[in-house]
Amino acid sequence: MTEWTSLRRDSGRILDYVLLTAMWAVMTWIANPIANIPLNDDWTYAVSVKALVEDGRFFFLTEWANKTLVAHVLWGALFCLPFGFSYNALRVSQLAAGLIGIFALYKLCLELGASRRVALLCAATLLANPLYFQIANSFMTDIDFTAFTTLAVLWIVRGLFRRASAWTITGWTLLVLTVWVRELAAMIPAGYAAFKVYVEGFRRSAIAKAILPGIVILILLIIHQKVMVEWLGFPNLDNPRTNAGANKLMEKPLRFFMNIPGRTVHLFLYIGLYSLPFVPWMRTKTENRHAHKVGVIAATAFAVLMVIGMFMRGMIMPLLNNSLGSIGLGPFTLRDAFLLHLPNLPTGPVWPWVIVTLVGLWAGAKVVQFVVTLLFDVCVKSKEKRAEPRRALTFFLLAATAFYSLLMVTSGFYDRYLLIYIPMTAALFALNSENVVNHVKSLTVFSYVVIGFFCIYGALSTHDYISWNRVRWELVGKLTNQMGVTPQQLDGGYEVNGSLNFLQEKTMSDDKSWWWVTDDEYMITFGAVPGYEIIEKRPFPNYMFGDDASVCILKRVE
Repeated sequence: MTEWTSLRRDSGRILDYVLLTAMWAVMTWIANPIANIPLNDDWTYAVSVKALVEDGRFFFLTEWANKTLVAHVLWGALFCLPFGFSYNALRVSQLAAGLIGIFALYKLCLELGASRRVALLCAATLLANPLYFQIANSFMTDIDFTAFTTLAVLWIVRGLFRRASAWTITGWTLLVLTVWVRELAAMIPAGYAAFKVYVEGFRRSAIAKAILPGIVILILLIIHQKVMVEWLGFPNLDNPRTNAGANKLMEKPLRFFMNIPGRTVHLFLYIGLYSLPFVPWMRTKTENRHAHKVGVIAATAFAVLMVIGMFMRGMIMPLLNNSLGSIGLGPFTLRDAFLLHLPNLPTGPVWPWVIVTLVGLWAGAKVVQFVVTLLFDVCVKSKEKRAEPRRALTFFLLAATAFYSLLMVTSGFYDRYLLIYIPMTAALFALNSENVVNHVKSLTVFSYVVIGFFCIYGALSTHDYISWNRVRWELVGKLTNQMGVTPQQLDGGYEVNGSLNFLQEKTMSDDKSWWWVTDDEYMITFGAVPGYEIIEKRPFPNYMFGDDASVCILKRVE
C-alpha cells in the first residue's frame, strides 16, 4: 500500500468518525436530555453512584438490582467527579458509552475485512436504533453492556486475527469489566470455548485454552456472589427472571418448552427490525449445496409461524411493549397508562404497526435464512477449512450469540435486552459481506431512508419521553415543596415512588400501584382516573403526542 493510498484510507475513516459523532450530537440536541431526574430503572443504579461519590462507600439496592453493576457504577461515578452527583452527569456517561459502542462496531467491521461503506452502514445502524439512543439518555445498563461487549470482541478478534497476545489479553480484560456491568457478557467466553474446540479439536491443550477465560470469569463471579455480596453488600446475582424460568421448567415443563418457539419468533422479528438497514445486503457464499435450501425452508417456517400468530393471536408490533410502545418510546410509568390502561394517551391508527410487523417478518426471515446458511457453512469436517479465519470467526460469533439467545428464549426478555444483537449480527454480516455493498442504487437508498427515519423517530420520541418526565417531576416538586404532600401520600409513578419511597415501609394492596405506594391520596397521571379529581393539568412540549398532551395532579375524592 502506497503512502498516498494509506493517507486517503485514514482520512476517509476519520471523516466517518466525524460523521457518526455529528449524527449522535444532532440527535442529542433535538432530544434535549438535560433534566436532573431518573428515568426507567436508572434510579436503582444512581443511588449506588451517589453513595460512592458523596460518601466514598459502595451501596446497592440489593432487593431490586440483580446484576453485577460494579463497573457500571464506577463508570457513572467517573463522570460525576468534576461537578458532583447528578442524573445529567450519569446521562453524559451513557451518551459517551453509546458513542464508544458505535466507534467499536465500526472498527470491528473493518477488522473483519469489511469495506468502509459496510462498516459505516453497520455503525450507523446501531447509532440510529431508537431504543439504543433513548436508553443512552438514561443511566440504564443496556448501553455500556452493549458498547463494552463490542469493544471487548473487537480486541479479542484483533488478537485472534493477528495472533497478538497483547490485544487478546486487552480484550479479555475489557470483557471482565463488562461482566461487572452485566454478567450476561459471559456469553463471550462460552462462545470462545466452543470456537477453540471447533478449530483445534478435543486435544487437552486445546480444551485448556478453550475453558481458561470462562474459568477465570466464573471464579470472579463466584467471588462476587460468595464474598462481595455477603461482606460488602454487592448486588445478589440470584436473578428473579432466571429463577422464574427455572421454576416454570420444574413445575410446568410442557408450557415451558411450548413458549420457546413463540419467543424465538419474537426474537428474530426484533433482530430483523434492529438490523433493517443492512438486512437487504445479507449474502452468504458457501460450499455446502444444501445450505441455501435449508435456509429458505427455515425462513419460510419463521414467516408461517409469524403469520399464524398475526391472525390467531393478533401479534402486531410492538410485541414486547417495554421501551417501545404503540405511541412512542417509554415506558409510560404512570398508573393510568401503565397499569389501568386508561385512554389518557393519544392512540394512532393500527395500520403503521401492521406495516412495521410485516417489514419485521420479512427482515426476520432474511436473518433466519442468513444464520441458518452460516450454520451449514461452518459445519465442515475438514480441520483446515475450520481453521480458515472467516469460517472460524463466524463460528465464534454464532456460538457466543447462541448462548445469549438460549437464555433469552428460556427466561424471556424485554426489547432493550436485544440491543446486543445489533453489533453481533452486524459483525457476522461484515465478516461474510465480501464487500457486497456496491452501487446498487435502490438498496443504498433503502438503507439511507431507514437510517434517517430511525434517527428522526428516536430523537423526537426521546425528546417527548424526557419532556413528560420533566413535567412529572415539576408537579412532584410542587406537591412536596409547596403543598406539603409527603412521598408516602403520593402515587407519582414508578420512578417517583421508587426513588422517594423505596426504603420506607410499605403496604402492598390490590387497589394500589405495585411501586411502593403507601397511600395514593394524590396521584400523577396523564389524565382522569375514576375516584379522583384533577387539580392541575400541565401540558408538556412534544412532537408526537399532540397539543392536548398533559401531565396531571389528581386528588382522591372523599
